[in-house]
Amino acid sequence: MRSNWFSRYVLPGLILKAAIIGGGYLSGRELIQYFASSGPLGGLSGMAIAMLIWSCVYAATLEFARMHRSYDYRTFFRNLLGPFWVLFEVAYLITILTVLSVLTSVAGTTLATVTGWPVLLCECAFMASVAGVLFFGTQSVERFLSLWSFVLYPAFAALVVLSFWKFGDRIAERVHSMPVPDLGNVAWNGLKYAAYNIAAMAAVLFCARHIQTRKDALIGGLLGGPLAMAPGMLFFLSMSAFDPQIRTQAVPVEYLLARLDLPVFRLIFLAIMAVTLIGTCSALIHAVNERVAQTLTFTHRQLPGWGRAAIAAATMILSVFVAVNIGLVALVDRGYGFIAWLFIGVFMIPVMTYGIWKIVRGHRMAVSTPAMDSADGVTSRQ
Repeated sequence: MRSNWFSRYVLPGLILKAAIIGGGYLSGRELIQYFASSGPLGGLSGMAIAMLIWSCVYAATLEFARMHRSYDYRTFFRNLLGPFWVLFEVAYLITILTVLSVLTSVAGTTLATVTGWPVLLCECAFMASVAGVLFFGTQSVERFLSLWSFVLYPAFAALVVLSFWKFGDRIAERVHSMPVPDLGNVAWNGLKYAAYNIAAMAAVLFCARHIQTRKDALIGGLLGGPLAMAPGMLFFLSMSAFDPQIRTQAVPVEYLLARLDLPVFRLIFLAIMAVTLIGTCSALIHAVNERVAQTLTFTHRQLPGWGRAAIAAATMILSVFVAVNIGLVALVDRGYGFIAWLFIGVFMIPVMTYGIWKIVRGHRMAVSTPAMDSADGVTSRQ
C-alpha cells in the first residue's frame, strides 16, 4: 500500500526529532554542555551547523536504506561497512547504555517531582512504560512518536513564549553582550554534537519503509534536521537568560521552569517531558528489537511482543546501574564525547563517502539498464 505524503516527507523528521530530543536536549544538559561556552549567537551558530549535518546525513541514510531495503541497523551496516558492520553494533550498544542511563536518571527525577513518589519507584514505572510501548511492535512505536509530537511542540512553544515574555530583557542583554567566539571552535562543537546524535538515525531506520523514491528520501531527510533542531535552538535562547549559573544544573530545564514561577505549567511540562523520554527510549531500544527480529527471520521465527518488552527491560535495568555508579553530568561530559568520535568513524564518514558513491553508482546502473535491455529486444521496467 502506498504511503501518504505525511509518512514519506514529515514522519521521518518527527521520528528523528523524538529520538534526538530526549537523548539530545530535552533536559537542557547537552545544549549547555556543548554550546553555552560560545554564548547565545555562537551556540546558535553551532546548532545550525549540527542541523545542516543532520539533514545531509539523514537524506543519504534514508536513500541508502531505500535502495538496499535496509530497515534495521544490522542490514543497513552490513551493506554499508561489509564485514566491519560489527564496529557499528559495538558503538551503538555503548551508546544505548550511555544514553539510556542519562534518560532513566532524568525521567526518574522528573516523575518524582511530578508525583512525589520515590525516585526508584518512578524509574521502575518509566521502564515498565517503555516496555509496554515496545510490546506492540513497530506500528505502536511510530504512532506514539508521531502523535506525541503534536503535544511536545506546543509545550516547547509555550515554554519559549513564557521565557521570552518574562525574561526577554535578560535574553537580549546576553545576546548583545556576548560576541561570537572563535568560529572554528563553534563549528567543532556543532560537529561533535551532530555526531553523537547521529546514532538516532540508525534507531529510526524502520520509518524508511515509507520512503518510495529518491525524492521522498531527499525531502524527508532534509526536513529532518530543522524538525529536530528548531525547538532546541529556541530552548537554548530561553536558557541563556540565566547563563552562567544554569551551567552547573544537572537538569537545566527544571531550573528554568523554577525561575518562571508557574507551578501548574511546571508540573504539566515535566509530565510531558517524562512521556517524551518514554518515546525516545522506545525508539532507541526498538532498533535493537528490529535487529534481533531480523536475525530470527533466518530461522523462520518471529520476535514476540513479550520478547520485545523483555529486551527493553533488561537493557534499561543495566542502564540504571550505569547511571547510579557514574552520575548524569559525568555521563554527558565523558560518555557523549567518546560516542561522538565513534560515530564520526563508523557512520558519518562511511555514509557520506562510500554510501553516496553506492547511491550514485546504483542510480547510473538503473538508468543504463533499460537502454541495454532495449538493444537486446527486452523491455525493462524501472
